[in-house]
Amino acid sequence: MQSAGVDYLPSTYDADGFIHCTEGAENLIDTANRYYRDDRRAFVALIIDPSKVRAEVRYEDPARIYPHIYGAVNRDAIVRVARVRREADGTFVGVD
Repeated sequence: MQSAGVDYLPSTYDADGFIHCTEGAENLIDTANRYYRDDRRAFVALIIDPSKVRAEVRYEDPARIYPHIYGAVNRDAIVRVARVRREADGTFVGVD
């Protein structure tokens, strides 16, 4: 993660053109297991208040589960940083 006080922009932003987000802990765990189970790095979840995000937030999926943020996330929109728990085999199991 970047330094305190600096807006958040992931390293994949230039390639993707937006920040991928997921609504709800259960959906986040499902997504993490689908795409990142074999990635053994420690993961955290940024809990974001979308009403405080200054960049454009778009729900582009019909179920409105995966919002995209078109720009950096201003730090005051990040409510907290949560640890994402995993099993020994890499399975994601929860968010603290």
